[in-house]
Amino acid sequence: MSTLYDSTPGETFGLLRAFEHGFARGKSWHTGGGKAPLHDAGDIGYTVKTVLLTWSVSVSHSMRSKRDIVFIFGAGASYGAGDILPERPPLGGELYGALSKHFGSSWGALSPEIAARFEEDFEKGMGLLYEDFSPSIPALMRELAIFLIQLRPATGSSAYCRLVEKLQDASLLDRVVFSTLNYDCILEFSLAGRGIGVNYFEVNDSESSVPVLKLHGSCNMFAKNVAASGGVRYSAGASFEGGIEASLDIGTVVEKCLVSGLAPAMCLYMEGKPLQISPSVIEEVQTSWRECIASADHIVCIGLRPHPPDNHIWDPIASATGMLSFVGEEEAFDEWNSNYRTGESAWLGPYFHGGLEPTIRRLLDDESK
Repeated sequence: MSTLYDSTPGETFGLLRAFEHGFARGKSWHTGGGKAPLHDAGDIGYTVKTVLLTWSVSVSHSMRSKRDIVFIFGAGASYGAGDILPERPPLGGELYGALSKHFGSSWGALSPEIAARFEEDFEKGMGLLYEDFSPSIPALMRELAIFLIQLRPATGSSAYCRLVEKLQDASLLDRVVFSTLNYDCILEFSLAGRGIGVNYFEVNDSESSVPVLKLHGSCNMFAKNVAASGGVRYSAGASFEGGIEASLDIGTVVEKCLVSGLAPAMCLYMEGKPLQISPSVIEEVQTSWRECIASADHIVCIGLRPHPPDNHIWDPIASATGMLSFVGEEEAFDEWNSNYRTGESAWLGPYFHGGLEPTIRRLLDDESK
């Protein structure tokens, strides 16, 4: 059996050292937004409060009369977005290196065997932890959340910001449902920078907010009405049900990660994508997304690499009747497209920035038909 750490880890797996580390030192935790709409499932209206959004388990996905364009983003979108602080978001193959650098007393202190597995394939490394050392995972996931919540647009010239601006200028934003496999909040910060609210769990025709469906959870989502101190430990198979609260204030997210014993509501980055925090809520989000995909006139995939074993994502896209636009690796798309999809599809380019104009043109051309 493997050992977990090559040396004795620091206090609380190094979480308390996050503020001491160069990655966090000197950074402002305030996002600059200050206020955002607050929605509880079952309410009709919105109330302006601080940047805290809460939902119960019940998720509404019955109103979609106008929202017929679905975007779905993968890690390649954040990696290639450009103009992101405090550093370029890593791809999956680079994630362990970034975490071990910034959290040396925990991620960086894993035994050579486990570290080698992470370096080979992050999902395999997490799978090994899940099998043999699952009680260690919640603290590591909280550190992952601290790393991810700090990733944000710098000046508004990132591809995310440009996409939002172009959709607004083309009067298409009120038809859009955003969805993402990413745990980061770069998309949400990009929307906030344009004064646009985020609705994580309800797909409707509101003009004050845009649906953003986080299909694998998010670094800023936490269990609602479930409290656990930092000393609480739990292992594979345990789950905590309830609602979810989500904050777009960086300081609030970091504080929750430092004081809570629970991981954020984020699927583990491993085969099967298990989730231990409020799994029913994320399952409802995925159900809502599948219905959006099935009824969409146009689907836009940016920064994803087709992976058919993740059938909860790729089966709905393959069977969708709407037009599919793909921005990413051409060879991988062509192989998947020829083997799995029957509907109309088009590859628009390899990179996020370069794919913006073709995407908008295709959406407008489709609208004019």
